[in-house]
Amino acid sequence: MISHHLTRPALRAFVQIFCAGLPGVAAGRRTFIQEKTVQDVLACLDLMPRYMRLGLVVWTAVFEWSGLLWRGKRFSRQAAKARERQVRFWGRGRIPAGRELIRFYQKMSIFIYCAQFEKEGLPHE
Repeated sequence: MISHHLTRPALRAFVQIFCAGLPGVAAGRRTFIQEKTVQDVLACLDLMPRYMRLGLVVWTAVFEWSGLLWRGKRFSRQAAKARERQVRFWGRGRIPAGRELIRFYQKMSIFIYCAQFEKEGLPHE
């Protein structure tokens, strides 16, 4: 889907940021769980009504490419610290849609990441 092409890079970076401090598994399995989380969040987006999905895809693309203005790189290609700064900036920003975008992906990423342990039958650290 076109929305996956536009959202997947930013979503991978969101999952890495939001799930970094959570209990998890060994480093090798963490990447697997994070990628499964990205796939499941994308699946949730696919289930949304078109008008909601369109808004999220557009705002996610704006967020992804806005990194060019401040850091000279798209969000998903920035270093970890620069990504965290951009997320904080948008999360505290004046634009309500930007704040809600960050909150949405934060909640979805954490919820689905934690659900992966049950789904995959993995023990927690």
